[in-house]
Formats: sequence, structure tokens, C-alpha cells
Amino acid sequence: MDIVTLPVGLVIGLFPVIVDMGGQGGNARLLLDARPVCEVRAAAPSCMVDLGPLPRIHTLDLERLDERGQVVEHVRRYLNRGFSGDVRAVGGCDETREACEFELAWSHPARSEPLSVTATVDGRGVPLQRSHLRFPSPRSSPAQVLTLEAKFADGGRAQFTRLLHGSYSEEAEARLQHVELETDVPRSGGEVESALRSAGWKLRTVEQGEVEVLFVLEPRAFRSLEKMSANAGSGGPAKDRDLEGVGVGPIRFLVAGESLAVRESPARRGENVSWRRAIFDLASRSGASRVRVADAVAAGGFHLGAGARRRALVLVLADAATEARNPDASFFSREGALAYLRDAHVPIVVWQTGPPDTRWPAAERISSIQDLDNAVANLRAKIDRQWLAWVEGDAGSDPPVMTLGDGLKIAGPDVPPAVSATRTDVLPLLAGPPPAPAADVYALASDGHGALFAATANGLFFTADAGLTWTKAALPDSSPAFSVALGSGDGEVLAGTGRALVRGRFGSDAWSFAPLPTVQALAVAPSGGGAGTVYASARGNLFRSVDGGRHWTNGGTGVDAAYAVSLAVDPRNAEVAYAGTMGSGVFESRNRGASWDLTGRALQDAGVRCLLVDPHPQVSGRVFAGTEGGLFVRTSRRTDWTRVPGFPHTIVYSLSAGGGDSDTLFAGTETGLYESHDRGASWTRNAAVAPTTVVTTLAVSGGVLFAGTLTSGVVRVPFARPAEVR
Repeated sequence: MDIVTLPVGLVIGLFPVIVDMGGQGGNARLLLDARPVCEVRAAAPSCMVDLGPLPRIHTLDLERLDERGQVVEHVRRYLNRGFSGDVRAVGGCDETREACEFELAWSHPARSEPLSVTATVDGRGVPLQRSHLRFPSPRSSPAQVLTLEAKFADGGRAQFTRLLHGSYSEEAEARLQHVELETDVPRSGGEVESALRSAGWKLRTVEQGEVEVLFVLEPRAFRSLEKMSANAGSGGPAKDRDLEGVGVGPIRFLVAGESLAVRESPARRGENVSWRRAIFDLASRSGASRVRVADAVAAGGFHLGAGARRRALVLVLADAATEARNPDASFFSREGALAYLRDAHVPIVVWQTGPPDTRWPAAERISSIQDLDNAVANLRAKIDRQWLAWVEGDAGSDPPVMTLGDGLKIAGPDVPPAVSATRTDVLPLLAGPPPAPAADVYALASDGHGALFAATANGLFFTADAGLTWTKAALPDSSPAFSVALGSGDGEVLAGTGRALVRGRFGSDAWSFAPLPTVQALAVAPSGGGAGTVYASARGNLFRSVDGGRHWTNGGTGVDAAYAVSLAVDPRNAEVAYAGTMGSGVFESRNRGASWDLTGRALQDAGVRCLLVDPHPQVSGRVFAGTEGGLFVRTSRRTDWTRVPGFPHTIVYSLSAGGGDSDTLFAGTETGLYESHDRGASWTRNAAVAPTTVVTTLAVSGGVLFAGTLTSGVVRVPFARPAEVR
């Protein structure tokens, strides 16, 4: 049994979680941050969870239950935090042979093998034969507890503990967790350990180990100090020992531009270049067309938070005038990025070349080489006061709630915990019966004439009377439906469930399956030259069918390694399709999905949740992209994506045109519903939907706008016609 969802980078908003039940039957439940969110089973091994609008570290727990409701197997994974590795023993004890045999398995996000694995039985070490373990267990004195501990190259450790005998098979995972601490004044390891044990921590050891420093550089940060930069590398390697001395690990750099790629120190690559010189060279470059400081800080925190090292993120800012000329265009907010650093226990140090402002906390001004020397000395002193505490069991996703000794704090910025907006039920939006289905809604599909299909956590639903009454489809698969689309044939419906893609006609029992796992998005080419072409995003992979969904192949070249989550087809040109991804950008195909090309670099680090090709008859080539950081537009094939001015920085889940009104557009977001009556030039909030409502999907049918939401089902929403707008 395992949680197989492995997102790349930071993930917010709705996210599909896919599990592997290990070929066993029975039920299991999935918990998000210790809160039950859904039940899963072998026939329906997936569900959708809401991670909220802010970058946070989340725990995902998968628990298998026996017929008495007891937890007999448990797996924990973290979202938005790298894990150091897992180790596990599979096997058991044979009383007849008076022996126990186990096969060892381990995993690591970097696919690396453990440096060492040790095994103890009742506290005594036992030898391993490669990945096989065998030891005696006599009837007179049977072995009771098996413990494994693995160490990995990144400094991480993993532990597995199993009770060998009992009324039923019980496993207790006790992975070692590292918690990063800071002291108010320099202290010895013995003093820190004594304080933690006195506070009740289940402590294995306290150590310092390696250090990793990551410089996040705002473009042009040192442009005003060009004379100083000429001497930045003076002193050579000896000067650099203040950070790269004995016992200090890697120094890396991340420029807060369009591409948030982490770069290694020139000295680490074998080049005879000072890391100080590298800071000036990288931060003085002016080629970045878009500055993304908050995004870079969050990305840097994700990189540093994955390792078991003392660490520091050093943010190097330009002066306020430079920032005003090229403002921060991040997806994440400054507050969200700082809250994420707090969750990841990553300390931040801020250097600024002009007078410190209030954008980021406690900035030190760097206006001379002496200032730089002093700042480096302060940084090293801060690092020297850090300690790694290895805690038995799970320290939890929010260790600051644990009791700390005097003079100790969890590493990271001193900011309040980030809390997502509280969900409130806003029903009824309109007078009349409550809308149905009353479940989380993931997708809507309309024929434009009153018929509406809803993919929900409770399955697939249909209404033919504008939402007054609903009928549930008798699908052979009872798992949640995550996507729905109308096929090219008359009355044909395609729906993606947690198990497969189902195809058929509503009201008929003749449903067929296509072997695609957990289809998150569907797009059907319009009738005409592309009739029969269907695109599907399944577990992030892209698939294509040219016969209406009967047979499927991989989606084409150019998009193979991308994690596709949203799809769109040009309504006027069936040859043109688009695929939005989680962190790889938006791809375009102009040959019905045979090959794909990247449409620009501006969205390469964004989660693209939805796409809309502008349907206006006088506009060609304009596409909107809803992301985890707001709304973007691409006006033609020759331009890159740009942020839509005035639209809020929020997660955009759905985009829809206004039916017969080609000037009207709608956007469903984490913070309610927005509408535009001038083809996207300006946007206003729809007052009928509360800002606490998460609008996940939209459809216009029979002149009525329908919004699929979390907690509130499908609702009818009034909206102003262009003639009514004042």
C-alpha cells in the first residue's frame, strides 16, 4: 500500500491524490493534515483534495482498516516538503520453523541507494544479507520488535519499527524526523540536548553537520554598486572561507527571474571564481523581463527544506527605485512565501543595496565591501547557532507547537502561521430548492441548450431542466468523477473517474471502459475537420484518441515529460489544441496532437489549471491561462504570456465564455467568481458568489451560468448582460 502521487515543486489548490492498495481488497481512508477527506479502495484508488491557496506543508496519511475499523496499515507522505527516504521490511515469522524472514525495500526522491541500513531485533543487532534479513525466533522466547534504520547521502535518515507478534498484523512506522533549531546565543550540543530532553522530546541525537546556503538574487540588485563589484572577488579562496570553510557544505544561487533554476557555486564546479564574485555577476544581469522575488523565495525554501542540514536563504534585493521600475510579478505573495519558509524551517537573511524598506524583514544594507564582510560575518554567526535535532517518531508538520527549552526556537522567519480562508456555505444563492448534487464538483459540460453534466465526488450527474432536478448516472465504476465532456457523436458522453475513462450515452447501461487512469481533464475537437479527436490528461500524462475515445495513444512528441492538467481546443480550428502543465508551461499543437511546442517561457514554473481560447469571431490566436497565481493571456503565436492587469493574484480553476455573448468571459477562482464584459480587458467580482466560495468549474447552458463549487454543489448564478452594465 502506498501513496503514489509525487508532485514536482510547490502545489496549491485542488490536487488529485492517487494510491496503490498493494493488490489487497478492503477500504482505506485518506487524511489531509489529520483530517479525513475521502475513502479509497482498489476499484477507486484516487480522490481530490483541497490544499488551499497558500504554499503550505501538508501531511497525507493513508490508513487501511480491518473489519473492526482498526488501523492495520499506515503510510504517511508530505506534500510541499521533500522527504529524505523510506525503509521498510516485508515478510513475517514462521512459528513452525522458529524463524523470521524479511525482504528490505527503500525509496528516495533522488532514487539514491542508502549509505547504510542497520537492523536490530529486541535491541540487538542482526546481520543483513544484501536486502534479505533472517533471524531465529524460538517458541520459548520469540522475537518481539524489529527495527530498521537507513542513512542516505543527503543526510536524511529513515526508521521502520514492526511488532512481530500480536492478535493481528500491526505495524508502527517510526521514521526519524529532523527538526531545525536556533539558539539565542552560542550553545554546545550538550546544552541543547539537555534542554530538549527536559522539555519531553523523544530525542535520538543533536548535531550540526553540513551547511547549505542559497542566495536568491533580485535582478539588477547590485547594478548601483558596479565599482564595488570590481573588488568583490578580491582575496580569492582564503576570503571565501568565511562560508566555504571546513564542514560547510554547498553554496548555490537562484536568480529571481523567469526561470527559477538553482545554480551551483563556481568553486564547486571546479572554476577559480569566488562565490562573492558570482553574486555580483548574477545579480547585476539585466536580462530578466519578469521579476519573481516571492516565487524565488518560495522555490528556494522548497530546495533547502528537503535536506537535513543547517541552512540559510539569503535574499539580495535591489534598491526601492529599481524595484519600482520592474515590480515583483510573482504568483505567490510575499506573506505566503515567508509563511512557507516558516513551515519549512528555513531561516531568511535579507541584504539590500539601498535603504532597507518594508517589503521583506530586517534587511541589512550593503553599500561597501566592509558592509558585505560584516553581513557575511553575521550570516555565519546565525548559522553557527543552528542545530539539527533527530526526533523519534513524527515531529509533525508544525513542530513549533512542541514545547521548547529556554533560548531555543524553531529555525525560520518569525511570522504568524499562514491560514487558508475558512470555507463557509453560501447556499442558497438563489431562491428555490437547494442545488444538486450537494458534493464537491470538479467539472461541468453543457450542450448549450439546457442539458448539463456534472463530474463530482459522488459520481456523474445529469440535468435537463436547468438544474431543477438531477439524475445520477448508473456507471459501472462507482468512484468519483473528475472530468466530463460531450463527445462528437449525438448524445455521447465521456467521463474520467478514479479508475478509468468511461464512454457511453446518458440513460443507457452500455458504458465502455478505456484503460486510462484517473483522467483529470478532457477536451473534444469541434465538429468538422477534427471530429473524433479527443485529448485526455491522466495522472499528468497526455493521451489522444482520433476515433471519439474508442482507442488511445500517447499524446504526441514534445510534451512527453510534462505533467499536463488542463486542455483546450480552438473552437474555430480543430487542428489547434493546448495543454497546460504543472511547472512546465503551456504547449500548443497545430496538427491534432501529433506534436507539441512550448508557447513561451513565462509560465514554465506555474501550475496552469485551465485554458480558454478566445471565441470572439474577430480575434485569432488569443488564449487565456488560469494559473495558481492569477490570469494570463497570450495575444498571438509570436508573443509570450503576460499577466492580465487588475485580475487578483488567486488560483484560477476555470474559464468560460458567455455562451452567445462573445464579449463576456467568466473566471472561477479560489476566492469566488469574476466576470468580464469587454473580452477580458477588465474584471469585476460577481456579487452573487461569496469570496469564500471555491469555484472549480463553469458552464453556460440555455442562457444560464452554472458554477461548480466545493461544499456547495452546482449553483445557478445571475450575471449582468452587456446592456445592463453601467
